[in-house]
Amino acid sequence: MVYEAFRKQGIQKLRLHYITERGGDPSRLKHIYNGLILSNSQELREIGDFKKKQCVDDLFLVTYAGILSPFQGLDIIVDAAKLTEDDDILFYIVGDGMSKNHIIKRIRDEKISNLRVMPFQDRDEYFNIIRSSDICLVSLDVRMRAPCIPGKLTNIMAAGKPVIAIVNSETETAKTVKDARSGYIVNPINSRELNETIISLRDNPDLRIEMGLNGKRFVESNMNLEMIVGEYEAIFNFLTSSNNSMGGKR
Repeated sequence: MVYEAFRKQGIQKLRLHYITERGGDPSRLKHIYNGLILSNSQELREIGDFKKKQCVDDLFLVTYAGILSPFQGLDIIVDAAKLTEDDDILFYIVGDGMSKNHIIKRIRDEKISNLRVMPFQDRDEYFNIIRSSDICLVSLDVRMRAPCIPGKLTNIMAAGKPVIAIVNSETETAKTVKDARSGYIVNPINSRELNETIISLRDNPDLRIEMGLNGKRFVESNMNLEMIVGEYEAIFNFLTSSNNSMGGKR
């Protein structure tokens, strides 16, 4: 089998069902995560000052930062904020997109005082928001089941922050969060579950720290771009050597 040599070396075989269920040969498949250059990610390790700049130092900060489109299903965050009666929990939605005006209108019309919206921020401030957050949110509409993970998830985990993934439980995002033990999965149509999960994490700082560290370790072990480049090189070397041993046949 083409990749049996790699499996014997303990290289992970994950998430291949999406391809095998569509006729792919499992003996010719290898799962490799998108990579992050950890040596260049100092911006994820510094202490953030977003709370100080926004004058909310004493509040528990829950953030979503990214594209604001119907595919993100962001109404659940608005609904959860509306359900939250605790005065110390503050939500931020940061970004731009088709859903932005809808969210702003809901906040105004429904008088939701604990949710703020900010426009797209530059790279440095985006990372500052992640570093300053107590919980980071990743949200995808319940219909979104493509076998990929949002880039923001990798950044959140690399920053050592706990994540609540508001996604279908069968998605790659859900599987990654579960494997990393870096947060919770919440049903994208259950705002009360999201509200209760946020409050539970707020009340358990040790668990937040544990989940954050778990995510950071997972990124370092599975998403280190320098390591991933080596995996690709090993595969290409194996394939080229196999091709040569068969007299150039493919």
